[in-house]
Amino acid sequence: MKWILSVFLALLTISQAAAWEVTAVEDLGTVPGGATVRRIDLTHNGTSARLTAIEFSAKDYALRVIDSPSPGRTKLASVLLSEGCVAGVNGSYFHEDFRPVGMMVSDGREVNGFERAKILAGLLTVKGNKIEIVRSSKFLKSGDLRQALQCGPMLIETGSPTAGLN
Repeated sequence: MKWILSVFLALLTISQAAAWEVTAVEDLGTVPGGATVRRIDLTHNGTSARLTAIEFSAKDYALRVIDSPSPGRTKLASVLLSEGCVAGVNGSYFHEDFRPVGMMVSDGREVNGFERAKILAGLLTVKGNKIEIVRSSKFLKSGDLRQALQCGPMLIETGSPTAGLN
């Protein structure tokens, strides 16, 4: 089964529903293990957006949530290099002291607990080998939770743009 980063899916779905036009798709190459890197250019009412996405097989790669060793002082690229990652994204919100806002679980270790806030609409989770995006209100913590990042807003739900977002 192929996974495409959720942002890629979100923008493609939004492009259909909100009159975004995909103006170019370019394969940029592959990363170790064979994942494909693509650049997607979009426009809407004079606004342009460029997205870089990675398509990968969940059989060949692991999705991990990594806690920065020196929050606020460490660059994403150096964390990815030290952890042997082929790709990454800054994926959460932080308090002024750089503690995560919302639940964060890294390799089975809870870094920060579940929080309730309107912006924390969902969680990206890995249980066993299953990657899911689930609404915070429907999240059930279980012993097999390996990775989790609570964030938001939810852009897409059940294949459609979330109502009320600008």
